[in-house]
Amino acid sequence: MKLSLYEPDRWPELMTPAQVAQLLNITHGTVSRWCDEGTIDAIKIGRVWRVPQHAVWPLVPSSLRERWPAGPWSQQPPDEPPPA
Repeated sequence: MKLSLYEPDRWPELMTPAQVAQLLNITHGTVSRWCDEGTIDAIKIGRVWRVPQHAVWPLVPSSLRERWPAGPWSQQPPDEPPPA
């Protein structure tokens, strides 16, 4: 199932690094590295990482967050920088 930044209500509660990478248009390796380094909040289940929705919200560009002002990011600072 292909996820879209424009349909956050269809995102699974826990996402794979590949799903997060596809959403943010970055490499799977980058998300996996963030998980390993603790840069992004992630849960290791056995040998695989899962990323909760709340860890992805701050990485969504602010221009898209404005479309859903009542979304979970309303609790976040307006322009929290993404991890490097």
